Amino acid sequence: MDCYAIPIADAIAPDGPVLTHGQMFTKLHFMAFPAMDPDPNKAADAPAILMNNEFNGFTGSGKLYLYKITWAGAKASISEAQTIPLSKTYDTSRPECEQPASAPSLRASSAVRSESMVVHGGSVFGCHSAKLKPNSHLGIVWYEVRIKDGVLLQEGFVDDPKCDYLYPSLALDRAGNLGIGCSRVSRTEFPSVYVMMRAATDPAGTMRPPVVVVAGTTSYRWGSDKPAWCHYTSTCSDPSDPDLIWTCQPYSASKVDKEWCTDWVAFKLSAATTKPASGPASQPAATVEK
Repeated sequence: MDCYAIPIADAIAPDGPVLTHGQMFTKLHFMAFPAMDPDPNKAADAPAILMNNEFNGFTGSGKLYLYKITWAGAKASISEAQTIPLSKTYDTSRPECEQPASAPSLRASSAVRSESMVVHGGSVFGCHSAKLKPNSHLGIVWYEVRIKDGVLLQEGFVDDPKCDYLYPSLALDRAGNLGIGCSRVSRTEFPSVYVMMRAATDPAGTMRPPVVVVAGTTSYRWGSDKPAWCHYTSTCSDPSDPDLIWTCQPYSASKVDKEWCTDWVAFKLSAATTKPASGPASQPAATVEK
């Protein structure tokens, strides 16, 4: 995989992007993904980050690869890939996810790639779908890596024995609370939109309960036995309200082949406490704002 780097000043030049100082870095690990850094006060010498999970022919994911791009004037340079072991090797074989009413399964092969990276507070956060075992359901692996030395600070896994979580993306609010948006599907649940959060003060590697935002009403079909599910997912913090996180996710509410629906939702950490059917009150979940 190749990466093209361009100075920010050239990218936002008044008369349009200037490509004179662009540089190409070649043969990076497959799907090395650029991390979004929304800090307006980022130091001029702070590196730009690319990171991805181990992804090679759907064989598994037990490592992360971290690259740093730095600038000396208009000249960029890139570090060697730093290998960061995860605590487990997750299965990333081609996922086939069941739907209700004997509908054809969803194919979500690219969900196992890391396609959401965010820099916050000296760390880079990322996530992707994976399974603990080849015959289990897809969950969400998420992780925090300290940029200066590549130390894995925390790693979490969200899953459910009865459903699959697809195409997660994440963002953090100004307090460092982490939010994830994704879609979810099972034998009893049509493809639906979900969000979940963790507070910066929660125990490392933990996530609060998922919240359904939009419940799907139909199975998704693509006119074949192995329909590919939409893989458009994006989550970001709100620049006008740094306590708010937005996500864009697909869900199914159409009986037309090849057609899915898309929902934008804003959410933030809730002050309310949810109570399970039995046992003590759980941690607050996410509150859907819009």
